[in-house]
Amino acid sequence: DLSKLFCTFLPVVHTMKAMALWALLIQALLCSSTKMLPTTDNSIPKIIHQLAPANQQIWPDAWFLCQERWKNIYSDYKYMLWNDDDIDNLVKTKYPDEYGWFKAAPMKILRIDAARAFVLHAYGGIYADMDFYPYKKAPLPEDGKAVLVESGAMNEVVQNSFMASKAGHPFWQLTFKMMSGYIREHPGTPAPGQATAYYVLNATGPWMLGRALKAGGLSMIDKLDRHKYNPDDGNSCSEQTCFMRHVSTGCWGITGGKCTGWSRDLSTEKELNSKARKAKSTVALLAVHDPAEREYQQIVGQQLAIWSKYFAESSL
Repeated sequence: DLSKLFCTFLPVVHTMKAMALWALLIQALLCSSTKMLPTTDNSIPKIIHQLAPANQQIWPDAWFLCQERWKNIYSDYKYMLWNDDDIDNLVKTKYPDEYGWFKAAPMKILRIDAARAFVLHAYGGIYADMDFYPYKKAPLPEDGKAVLVESGAMNEVVQNSFMASKAGHPFWQLTFKMMSGYIREHPGTPAPGQATAYYVLNATGPWMLGRALKAGGLSMIDKLDRHKYNPDDGNSCSEQTCFMRHVSTGCWGITGGKCTGWSRDLSTEKELNSKARKAKSTVALLAVHDPAEREYQQIVGQQLAIWSKYFAESSL
């Protein structure tokens, strides 16, 4: 009858329920243990970050060409363009403890430099200067280290012109400490000229990065070969020889009118070099006779140091 049938199958039902519970338990254990295994969490997110004024009318022409190139080559990446207000809001809301020294920085370029570290710490991904021109995708490590490009400029080990990391990387927290310490110890606006260049390099630029490396940051980063990623002489660059190069328009913290930079045609590297030699910046540099002032001109931005040998060889 029905009662016998129920009693016969009841143990089977209980057994099936027990088996199902065991299956769920085993699945949960496997899933939790899988989460503890190495994953791709150390990989660099597919995001391109760049910083520029909201008013594109003051951009040098080369920026548009470089920007388009990044979007085309990294078409599978999210592209994030940050302006001054975006950066201010990011630091104010996500890094309130750092906002005081950030806002108190005596020059705009200092906030632009510092913003790169905040953006990468907050989101991860790739940061590239607006005048960095990529030839092809760069292979980035997945070992959890941050990536910075090597520099060939005086007293520089790495630069902040091209950097990448996962979100929350501790190297950027180390740079927060370096930047805030320097700005708090040197709150005044530096004198124009060489003093300004040294201040920027020490406070938020490549010299600050050098101090961070010495303070324990070296083990946190991988360096990209400057000959392939940041060559002093880009004349021989092609998709076969270079991953990217710094076009160097020389526009530090644009204010006021349009920053023309150097007129560039990126169609060929020969034409690029030729136009750089004929640019007004070349004439201005060649007109400098004081050795100390010439040294300052070469320090102010890599844009001048890159072309120094061409300046010397040029008959213009």
